[in-house]
Amino acid sequence: MAIIGCIVQLGFGVWHFAVPNLYDWYTYLQDIPQELINGINATNFFLSALMTLTAIYAMYIFITSWDLIKNRDALLIILSILWVSRTGYQLVVPQGTMIPGLSTVLLVVFGLTALTFIIPLLGRE
Repeated sequence: MAIIGCIVQLGFGVWHFAVPNLYDWYTYLQDIPQELINGINATNFFLSALMTLTAIYAMYIFITSWDLIKNRDALLIILSILWVSRTGYQLVVPQGTMIPGLSTVLLVVFGLTALTFIIPLLGRE
């Protein structure tokens, strides 16, 4: 189950590299200083890189070292906190409101992704 969560996270990470171009971010950023645009781009890039690399590392650990309980549980705890936080943030400050229904879809996907890490954590030996 945790592998499914990693695949979802990997998908979000890789997808996020393309988000600025896919959704024409730059048309909304015309009237702000270039330094802010650079900051937004850097934040998105490092978010994408972190999500992608964390997902790859977690999949590696889950596949090769599932029996090493400390490694496994540490990753499950970190990823659970990450996705529970993301779900909570989506509840408080919803993203995707410009596209009807998207904010609800994101909330469900974030919550289900959190569960893919929480359930194995609760079922540990």
